[in-house]
Amino acid sequence: MRVDGSGELEALRRAGAPKPPERAEKKKPTRAAGSAAGAEPAPGESVEFSEIAKVLAKLANSPPMREEKVEEVRVEVERGEYVTRERLEGAIERLLGEI
Repeated sequence: MRVDGSGELEALRRAGAPKPPERAEKKKPTRAAGSAAGAEPAPGESVEFSEIAKVLAKLANSPPMREEKVEEVRVEVERGEYVTRERLEGAIERLLGEI
């Protein structure tokens, strides 16, 4: 017994069936000059980061959130027990110290 599907494939092609996709060549990723993390800009070029970008970078590098503590504070806020003048002043001082 002989199985030959080439005739059926050719009939489909003649009928207008789409051709199977060709394999794309894998290309190595390329980087523009100076685009690597920590790389210096090329001579005559400069890079500036906005204040928002700086804050986002700090947030990205911050430790993970402690969910238990967040839940505890959320409950205290709902009860009206959390917000005190001392806590607000302490929070403001810590935030200013981190910036």
